[in-house]
Amino acid sequence: MIFSRLRKTPITKLVLGDTELPKTTRLKLLGITFDPKLTWKPYVQDLHVQCKRRLNILKTLAANNRGVSKEVLITTYKAVIRSKLNYAATIY
Repeated sequence: MIFSRLRKTPITKLVLGDTELPKTTRLKLLGITFDPKLTWKPYVQDLHVQCKRRLNILKTLAANNRGVSKEVLITTYKAVIRSKLNYAATIY
């Protein structure tokens, strides 16, 4: 992957030793998805899906018939959703 702000990325072949490296449009490193223009759009989309799933679990716990206290819900939110949002937040 070549990072560039140009509309069209330059067509270059990258070679390591005798092996030509394949060109990719997405790279996932330490859970962060990069795209060639560094727009963070793929990462934010992945993050949205992951947080939505976790929020559904929290909604299930918050249902009136479960009896989970407000303090437990806040702690669970901080542990499973906000921690995910804060991860690598300084990068973007």
